[in-house]
Amino acid sequence: MSTYFNPEIRLALEKINFADRYVALSKDAWSNSEDFPLDKLSPGDISQIINQLGYSATYNKKEQFHKVGLIEHESGYIIYLNIAVHQTRVEFILVAYFKGELVLGDPWGLCLKLLKPYENKVPPPRYSDKENLTCILSDGLKLYDDFVDAITATANTVTPAPNNLPYTQ
Repeated sequence: MSTYFNPEIRLALEKINFADRYVALSKDAWSNSEDFPLDKLSPGDISQIINQLGYSATYNKKEQFHKVGLIEHESGYIIYLNIAVHQTRVEFILVAYFKGELVLGDPWGLCLKLLKPYENKVPPPRYSDKENLTCILSDGLKLYDDFVDAITATANTVTPAPNNLPYTQ
């Protein structure tokens, strides 16, 4: 769990307006979900949705998440998204390695807190049916794609700080 972002990560998240987009995704999902429990979707069902959205996913049975969008960039970044779908909520976990060293591995709620420490806590997006889940995954994967584009564009302009040094603006 991070307590800060290195400069490239922070710049990429700010560039794509991550904080406001994640808050909107969560609030929209909560307002569009029903109060009744959903029939549990299998990991295969979730993989199928992810595949229909144009992504491939591998399921980690032990950790119970789908690994999506592995990108290996020439700058030294390896980036992917873990998606954990629980009974009624979706947790996105952004993972980035730089030259073999983990520089980011946090749920989006924590990323939001690091970007805007005074923002009220935002719960993970909630879904009530397969269609609602598909919309949440689609929006989340678009946000992930925008992050990948921003970090790879930024990668050659800022030198990452070592992980043991806090980032300050």
